[in-house]
Amino acid sequence: EGLTEWGTGSGSGSGNADANSDAEADGPLHAVAGSPHDLARLILTEENVHFYGELRDQDDISSVTQALAQTTTLRKLFLLIESYPTDDGAVRLADAVGRNDTVQELGLHYDGGTVYDGVQAFENLLLHNTTLLLLYLKSHVDDEGARAIANGLGHNSTLRELYLNYCRIGNDGLIAIADALRHNSTLQKLFLCRNRIGDDGLIAMADTLRHNSTLLTLDFESHSVGGVSEVGATALAGLLRHNDAIEVLRLGYCSIGSAGASALANALTNNNTLQELNLEYCGFGDEGVVAFANALKLNRGLQELILSGNNASQATAELFRDVLRYENRTITWLSVYGLSIPWDIEEDIDRLAEINKESVGCTPQEVAKKKRAEFGPTVNDIYAFVRSFSYLLLDD
Repeated sequence: EGLTEWGTGSGSGSGNADANSDAEADGPLHAVAGSPHDLARLILTEENVHFYGELRDQDDISSVTQALAQTTTLRKLFLLIESYPTDDGAVRLADAVGRNDTVQELGLHYDGGTVYDGVQAFENLLLHNTTLLLLYLKSHVDDEGARAIANGLGHNSTLRELYLNYCRIGNDGLIAIADALRHNSTLQKLFLCRNRIGDDGLIAMADTLRHNSTLLTLDFESHSVGGVSEVGATALAGLLRHNDAIEVLRLGYCSIGSAGASALANALTNNNTLQELNLEYCGFGDEGVVAFANALKLNRGLQELILSGNNASQATAELFRDVLRYENRTITWLSVYGLSIPWDIEEDIDRLAEINKESVGCTPQEVAKKKRAEFGPTVNDIYAFVRSFSYLLLDD
């Protein structure tokens, strides 16, 4: 599961084999260590190492930290650790990575248990390490750990991607991270799925990012129970009106309702930077879906819009189909699965988005010609025909 999140920021891989294939898609094959001894050995010889198991005692920790001190080849390290002897083990690992000058991507998944001191150690890692580009943590970080990570992040100038999914972070932790981003000008991707974040945290983040020009991806999926509502979504909508850097925004499984969806849709009429917006299962109906259909008449930047699991009538679905057929040339994926619309309309929407994708680089006239060939003349074609026919009658 952790590897899938690391690669995509969402999803839920259900086994090591699937997770391995996801990770391998973006880079060289990784070596899988089956024991602490194997882990230490592979750290010394491989570039990409994954470990699934236990580090039972201080000897296990020592062998790994010594290997990290000696390696000249390791670039990516992912540890899914089933148990730790003490927090001291986490501290020693973080310190070893902090002193290492080869590791660029680090993933630590502590399965079962809180490692507060270990998380605190990552503050020092971010303060002093100058080679780490990606950090993935999955543990009971909570707000205390998030504040420590935020302090390090505020002084870090190399990290590009930060994954803190399933970390029990609440509003206080997110507010600390938002404050750190006022001072950080290098982080490009931030993933905070399935934490305990609410509207106050999103409001703080939206305020901070108005003045940030480097963050490209922001993922807040799955904060539906007592978490993100239309208030937080409206704050992010205000952000989209001012920020011209964010390319990916994910709020799937957040209960933003029709008011929150409409606010985000209206923001798209003034934003052509956002490329992906995920709002699956966000609890809105026709009002929100219609707002997005109307927004796509004006928006020229959005490529992927995910609305699965919400509700729409057939009339609304037909409106979306007409917008893609006649007015929008940029949407290449529009997910409407679960909207309870007729299958033939869903197929038309899928095909029209595919034509847009196939026609990247084509002129508007060329795209219209392709759609006309499959779906018949456009409304403008009919109007033009009627006008020309009228002229002929007048000439007679």
